[in-house]
Amino acid sequence: MIAVIIDDEADARKNLSLILEEFCEDVTVTGEASSALEGVKLIQSTNPNVVFLDIEMPNGTGFDLLDCIDSSRINVIFVTAYNEYAVKAFQYSAVDYLLKPIDIELLKQSISKIRTNSEEERGFQKNQLQAMMNVYENNHQKIAIPTIHGFDFVQINDIIRIEADRSYVKLILAGEKKMTVSRNLKDFENVLPQSIFFRTHKSHLINVNRILKYLKSDGGKVEMEDGYLVDVSRSKREKFSQFIRKV
Repeated sequence: MIAVIIDDEADARKNLSLILEEFCEDVTVTGEASSALEGVKLIQSTNPNVVFLDIEMPNGTGFDLLDCIDSSRINVIFVTAYNEYAVKAFQYSAVDYLLKPIDIELLKQSISKIRTNSEEERGFQKNQLQAMMNVYENNHQKIAIPTIHGFDFVQINDIIRIEADRSYVKLILAGEKKMTVSRNLKDFENVLPQSIFFRTHKSHLINVNRILKYLKSDGGKVEMEDGYLVDVSRSKREKFSQFIRKV
């Protein structure tokens, strides 16, 4: 299990690293950061399974960090000296909220929770993704969207765009309909037909049949049928221009 520690106090980072090394042998700390900005870069470069995250840091809080990344596949354990942020932490889908000084038994319980959740989640997500793919392979007109009750079947061309939102995605559909799904954007990118769906940005997958305008000003934006302006990232602009010429 790959872990990183993000805390502005060097002694706190060192102490937690030593505790993990001694009491959680399957956890390997591959990096540390002392600020939210450094933490974002560290997470993007290491793709850890778990992030031990302080809250109050210079130039940005732990919550600011989570707002800058796709945390849907990262287990976050807050480690802080402040107890007043607990409710907000769990709103960010934190695995746990540990107060300093660290209670070793509580830390071990947090790691155990991640192990259990990871095994169950892998099996559950594999089954959901397979169901999505089976429906598409058998009927290229529809896709199965997992819900808490089962699956909703959506016409593929009714999907205007899909937007990442932390650990969820929002499907924006024709007829002013919306769905929120506990999946990540990559899952939909893998299942939906690449001939009409394009990833314009880390947070957006769009149906090119539902584009109204492509605006090259302001760095490149796409106006979709719902009126939303989707950014086209700098790295995708040339490929996107080539893509829409073929449609």
